[in-house]
Amino acid sequence: MTEVLEINETNYSELATFLATFPNDGNSELFWQNRFRLWWENNPSFAAGSVRGWVLRGHDEQIKGFLGNVPRQFRVAGSDRRSSSSTTWRVLPDYRGSSIRLVNAHINASEGTLIFNTTLNATAAKVYEFLRFGSVASAHSQRTFILPIDAAKTAHAYLRDQNRSAMFSQLMATGLKIAGLPSSMHFMSRRSSSVRALQHAGVEFDDLWERTQNQVRYTSVRTAAQINWICFGDPNQKKTLLGYYEDNRLAGFAIFCDAIWRGARVFELFDIWAEYPGNRAISALLSASYRHARAHHYELLAFHDYSKQLTRILRGCGLFLTVPDNRRHFFGAAEAIPSDFQPENYYLSGIEGDLGL
Repeated sequence: MTEVLEINETNYSELATFLATFPNDGNSELFWQNRFRLWWENNPSFAAGSVRGWVLRGHDEQIKGFLGNVPRQFRVAGSDRRSSSSTTWRVLPDYRGSSIRLVNAHINASEGTLIFNTTLNATAAKVYEFLRFGSVASAHSQRTFILPIDAAKTAHAYLRDQNRSAMFSQLMATGLKIAGLPSSMHFMSRRSSSVRALQHAGVEFDDLWERTQNQVRYTSVRTAAQINWICFGDPNQKKTLLGYYEDNRLAGFAIFCDAIWRGARVFELFDIWAEYPGNRAISALLSASYRHARAHHYELLAFHDYSKQLTRILRGCGLFLTVPDNRRHFFGAAEAIPSDFQPENYYLSGIEGDLGL
């Protein structure tokens, strides 16, 4: 007999041990303790009565499974609403027949709340589809735009698991360098003092959000408190915040995360937001990201296109190299999803799920 129970702060030590010793995890108990504080105590959306998540306990009272809940804020038709991100769904093999009970507990606790999950593997995705969660492509074009900063290292990373000759690797690097020239030249020709790398999101972010919060019907809340938590809440999850200013007033920003792909350092777009129409701000932020990536010795730049507008701007920058992007935003709620939750009415990025948290 197993039971599903809500967790509280008294469970942290036991839960950290369960996760650190979970097969193929590789993280320490301290890592998980820090992660709990990020998700909950240090989270500006975490309030009294918020649910941290659920554990599956066996007849021996030991933890056999876990599903975390990270409270968030989401803009819905002109008002701020609670939302949540599912995270770290882990169940020991002998108890996976009870896995779905954890997700059901999340659904049952989500009245008036949208649930997002953006890190499901193929098996877990089938469970969410069975539970009638909707899903949308995380990237508008279902492609990721890439720009090699170091073509040789990018080629080496791509060919790492393939038995290719050194000459083939050199030829591929040359091809990548040539393919990246139009966008590299575009970005280098557009130097601007209007973009700054920021160590803190100040009150200007609240001012920008006040002006832009109703540009789209459905999107994540982007106040200063939210941006600081996302960017600087966990020193082990490195992110870079770039701000675009017009007449010393913040008019847009971009968040990039530090990622590793087959040993190559990647400067990866996580979120970008600008005051409508935003083309100038977005273009300046993209150009600044290229210079930042070069200056800080990244080897590959990756852009996700979160909207049709962003797709057009990326292509206008001369970015031709793309790779498939099969990621999806799964979403659900205790009640029916609004019928107008359609691409023309929402703006989703890396913020909604648990990536980078």
